[in-house]
Amino acid sequence: MWTHLGATQNIFITPDDDVWVITHRDNVENITYDTLAGRIMRIDIDTGEIIGAMESPGHWIDVAASGEIFIGSLTGNVFRWYPDWLETAEAAQAERPEER
Repeated sequence: MWTHLGATQNIFITPDDDVWVITHRDNVENITYDTLAGRIMRIDIDTGEIIGAMESPGHWIDVAASGEIFIGSLTGNVFRWYPDWLETAEAAQAERPEER
């Protein structure tokens, strides 16, 4: 039993046993941050150790065979994270606010 992951909203296990969990902030954090955002975490399936995490809104998670991570939120938005997304030209453009 893993009790250290927070308020779990969804869990996804890939065919390769990669475990992805999306959590919701607790009520104190919601008031403090004024958001319903949570975290996406990759979990070691054997130990429950958090291998990596990032902030992300959402309540539903799915991981495609390509490695893309799809996050759905209660507001009707869908977010797509994909391998090496920070290395793309689109991400580089987003990092330059003066060019928006």
